[in-house]
Amino acid sequence: MPVAPESISVGECYVTSTGRVRRVVRLLPDGRVLFATRLRLHGQTASWKDGIQTLAIFAASSERLVPWDWKPEQGEA
Repeated sequence: MPVAPESISVGECYVTSTGRVRRVVRLLPDGRVLFATRLRLHGQTASWKDGIQTLAIFAASSERLVPWDWKPEQGEA
């Protein structure tokens, strides 16, 4: 189930349905979210990549709040 847009907060991490962890860096005044996505390479954490989406799209693609170090093999946060 998607996360409510009004509950998205700076500094929090959210997991997508594909298991990507995204950390909110900034909520912009124009309704967009600046975030960092944790990328994986062969099961190991490779780096964080910046991204930007509208708040509505970011919230709709986020399944739930997770710790920053969450991994898909951990299951539910």
